[in-house]
Amino acid sequence: LTHLRLDPRSRPLAGGFEGWPERAAELSLVDPCCGAGHFLIEALQILVHFRRAEEGLTPAEAAAAVLRDNLHGLELDPNCADVARLGLDMAARQLAGPGTIAGSLPQARVAQAGRPPEWSLEEGLIHDGGDAETRARITHLHGLLQQAPLAGSLLQPGAHREAKAGISAEDIEALGRALTGGTIPASLQAAAMLARRYTLVATNVPFLGHSSMDPQLRSWCAEHFPRSRSDLATVFLERCAGLDAPGGTLAAVLPSTWLSYTRYFEALRRKMLTTRRWDMVALLGKRAFAALDGELVQVCLHISSDQPPDAHTRVPLLDVRDATRGTDKATRLHEVDAQHVPQLAQRDNPGSALVVPEAERDTEGPLLSDFVDCYEGLSRGDTERFSRRFWELPSLDSPAWRRLVESPEESGPATGRSSVFRWDGGRGPLVAHPSARIQGQPAWQRQGVVVSRTHCKATLSRGEAFAQNCVCLVPRDPADLPAVWAFCNSPEYRRAVSSLNQKLIKPSGVMDKVVFDRPRWQRRAPDAAALAARPVCHDPRQADFNGASEDMRHPLHVAVARLLGYRW
Repeated sequence: LTHLRLDPRSRPLAGGFEGWPERAAELSLVDPCCGAGHFLIEALQILVHFRRAEEGLTPAEAAAAVLRDNLHGLELDPNCADVARLGLDMAARQLAGPGTIAGSLPQARVAQAGRPPEWSLEEGLIHDGGDAETRARITHLHGLLQQAPLAGSLLQPGAHREAKAGISAEDIEALGRALTGGTIPASLQAAAMLARRYTLVATNVPFLGHSSMDPQLRSWCAEHFPRSRSDLATVFLERCAGLDAPGGTLAAVLPSTWLSYTRYFEALRRKMLTTRRWDMVALLGKRAFAALDGELVQVCLHISSDQPPDAHTRVPLLDVRDATRGTDKATRLHEVDAQHVPQLAQRDNPGSALVVPEAERDTEGPLLSDFVDCYEGLSRGDTERFSRRFWELPSLDSPAWRRLVESPEESGPATGRSSVFRWDGGRGPLVAHPSARIQGQPAWQRQGVVVSRTHCKATLSRGEAFAQNCVCLVPRDPADLPAVWAFCNSPEYRRAVSSLNQKLIKPSGVMDKVVFDRPRWQRRAPDAAALAARPVCHDPRQADFNGASEDMRHPLHVAVARLLGYRW
């Protein structure tokens, strides 16, 4: 580490780790969601080489020293914890060399974080020493460990909201030895690990959305981690940010949604941007794991240190989302050039989102939201009951049915118009349906641009109703419609929205939070009169298809439909 700090040519992209100890023997690492121990086994191999070089140890001595001094793991599932211990023991024996037998190396420090206390509160209070503060801490610790089967590594025995401080790791271990006369109970082993601070916290957090959580866990996360409660992954990120020591580092693999423009994580982003120095962010994208196929979660690697950023702190960004396989992404991480963005300036972005810079995208100036009103579309709740395709009805003139613009498959002035819905003039059963959401009505009867929330394809709105999978951007000044249409119909708009939010379905609030260079797009805009004219549609899947044969798409399908008596 000293060499890396002194020689700028070999300085890592993530920095020089100035807050870390100078010697590997003093370095501590924890994986609070260690699973089968893959991160710990990789760290074991690295640290054995470090300690051999620094201390002149034999392979067996170095393997024993690393297991004894450096590595810590926590896992909710007892079977996974056993597998992690076994894997570390086997890896250590392999590194130690031939002749190393089972039991000759210290047992790996991997604890089950989901164990309730094996001791009663009365047994614990016998050892309070007559001190009221110690008694309060033991009582708090016992109550905390009752929640271990639910919360596991999320527990914070080192923090006590009622007392001045939580119970220390040393006091927890002393209590454990006093209770048994020797070996520390498993629940207190885990509690002692969770009360410590570490040089490096490295983990792949569990991925579990708010709606998929057990109701008890959902309620617990909302109480203890209100900033990050919307996803178990972000809850663990916030918890892990309290496990690294001052100057220590957190490296976590988690969904990249929390970096994007989403109101659920805005408070968490602002806290992390303000209080921690971000050493690196790698946007890994979909299918980021070599051992898994088909997963569609957008993934990132976040590395940050427990020290505040300053005005000069810049975050290195690595973007390998374009690679399609995990092995390709690993290779690309060594090849792509890093982009550096000012950390504290990210707080000024819409929703304090981390914005990936692009050469073709404006980064400063007025936002589209300064010129348009953004409306989210309606949800019918029961599409089987209330929705039809236009060709299922004998006529579109019935007052019971109304046209509906849905997410267009491609951009164009007449796309996205295959559906109708049972509206009954706003007085029918749809309005009273418990699952329906009637919204976006202020945009009905007004001209605007309807944009898909998935792939950001655009179509013109002539005052139709539109579905929840879209938003309608209505210019406050009707004269801005051609410029807004030109912008939203461009790849530049799609890239700008994606840089703010990488989710498949974009939140409505992000769709108008991109920079809009109004004079530039006015110069690129089509003629207002041409835009106001009803567009000629050559796609028979659209309700506005004119039925003409010239330039028609799918002429054979149209001819067969006409022979069967259908007319557009």
